[in-house]
Amino acid sequence: MAMSQISATLDSKDREEVLDAIATIKAKLPFLIDLTADERKALPNGG
Repeated sequence: MAMSQISATLDSKDREEVLDAIATIKAKLPFLIDLTADERKALPNGG
């Protein structure tokens, strides 16, 4: 299978906006949790 490499740039202003958006999502959805690797593997689709 051929591997395609993506080349992209993100300026610091855009990076900060993306990080702020992620922080907002985490604040609005506090019920989301991180799963450990073992917990992900135990999921029906194999995580």
